Amino acid sequence: MTTSLKSSKRNNLSGEIVIPGDKSISHRAILFGLLSKGKTQIQGSQNSEDVLNSLNVARLLGIETKVKSSTIFLDSPGVEGLSAPTTDLYFGNSGTGMRLFAGFLSSLNFSSTLTGDASLSNRPMMRIIDPLQKMGAKISASYKENPPLKISPSSGLKGITYKMPIASAQVKSSILLAGLNAEGKTLVQEKYATRDHTERMMKTFEANISSSNGIIEIEKSDLKTPGQIEVPGDFSSAAFFISACLISENSEIKIKNVGINETRKAFLDCLLDMRANIDLTNIRQLGNEEVADLVIKSSDLLPAKIMEDIVPNLIDELPLFFLIASLIEGESEFVGLSELKHKESDRLSIMISNLQELDVEVHSNEDSLKIVGKNDRIFSDGVFDSHGDHRIAMTMLVAGLRSPKGVIVNNIDCINTSFPEFVDQAKTLGFNLNNG
Repeated sequence: MTTSLKSSKRNNLSGEIVIPGDKSISHRAILFGLLSKGKTQIQGSQNSEDVLNSLNVARLLGIETKVKSSTIFLDSPGVEGLSAPTTDLYFGNSGTGMRLFAGFLSSLNFSSTLTGDASLSNRPMMRIIDPLQKMGAKISASYKENPPLKISPSSGLKGITYKMPIASAQVKSSILLAGLNAEGKTLVQEKYATRDHTERMMKTFEANISSSNGIIEIEKSDLKTPGQIEVPGDFSSAAFFISACLISENSEIKIKNVGINETRKAFLDCLLDMRANIDLTNIRQLGNEEVADLVIKSSDLLPAKIMEDIVPNLIDELPLFFLIASLIEGESEFVGLSELKHKESDRLSIMISNLQELDVEVHSNEDSLKIVGKNDRIFSDGVFDSHGDHRIAMTMLVAGLRSPKGVIVNNIDCINTSFPEFVDQAKTLGFNLNNG
């Protein structure tokens, strides 16, 4: 992939695509295949750098792996047969990979060091270190609260009751994974519901887990592989093309096999409330996850009002939401955005700056944002940097669809961390993309 791309106005998008596998579920399928004795076949896995880094970590822990197209084959000796890594465990850009693996690695009887790229090395880890230490884990960060993470052999974890101070599926999952190998019960209480892929996957692998009224409870479990896992299409990846179609004139596209997990599709639900022309067809179950085909048409949307309780389940789509809001007549409001500052980049500050450079009126106050939109807005040309953040890069390429002169986005290699097929699929639908 070139390091820069220019995206420019295109009046109509059309066509049909099948979105690649869900990144969050791909990570978890690898992890649970690692923890259960026997062979696991993961079909439809995402082939992004993030997922392949998790697969390599599993390999370093002593399991046999093979990849053929979008299918991953795992053969694991189970938890008791895992071996101490002889080198650092590298997770690249993936906070999901690092935080989830840290949970179960903290319960094992060997040492490990978890590292990542420059972006991941600046992301906060005390949010998992604190509860894991409360369970008896010997885990610490090398630089204040940032990676690398150092884990020493465990002398045995004990279950805790943990009230989540922030809404984070990664933190919740890290604790639950530690609870799989801890004595007694581990209870996690959520104020706001977050992605439940981990709980669903644990049930698929027959863990002793239950949930009710925002409380998830897990006990020590010997996991059993179902033999085969099917990964639905990644909703967060589909969101870029959903947004592109909505803001482009005379457009209609179809995206097949998209995961529509209730804790994942807040972006879709909000858009439907805003009168987006989106139809869900062929709704069905794929394992423990619900999927559908989406038909999207150009839409004249109503302004958005997004409150704090919704934010955790559209956290990845918020940069796109800000862009869409700038193209809706009227004022859109977003509240409870502090977690955006701790993603692959400070997405809140970057998107405010980007929108202002595109002459969008933006009002910010700590963790809230108001965007004054215009439905006939045409963006001028501009040059933007991804800041190493795949979602910023793809969001700004979508913005180019409303720019006759074109928007240039630099340092787009980061797109490979989550969606290496993005450019090819965008061109299939009619994006006007050229080397920057």
